[in-house]
Amino acid sequence: MLTLPIDVAANTPDPLHGPVAGDIFAITRMDGMKSAVPLYVYSGDQEFWIPAWGARNYFAQQCALGATAVYRDVLGEHLIAAVLGYPEAVAWVDQRLQGIPARNEC
Repeated sequence: MLTLPIDVAANTPDPLHGPVAGDIFAITRMDGMKSAVPLYVYSGDQEFWIPAWGARNYFAQQCALGATAVYRDVLGEHLIAAVLGYPEAVAWVDQRLQGIPARNEC
């Protein structure tokens, strides 16, 4: 599969490992923080921009902290997985908005 490197969309060398990326990751990683809301986490099995192991590790960490969460592996890379995973993700959110409690699959 031919993929475009993230570098083509950035004006800095190695943007995923630079200081800005490091700052964003440190702020948003929720390390040691249990989510206050149920989580629906999914990732493409063939993901190349945001590796699936990150989503799987996040799910495992949240489970270890006692969060209510589900995880889904979805066929495809970044864009295909986003499209294929969308219907189930939206249905999950819709159930939360209807007041249906989230299942915990930790």
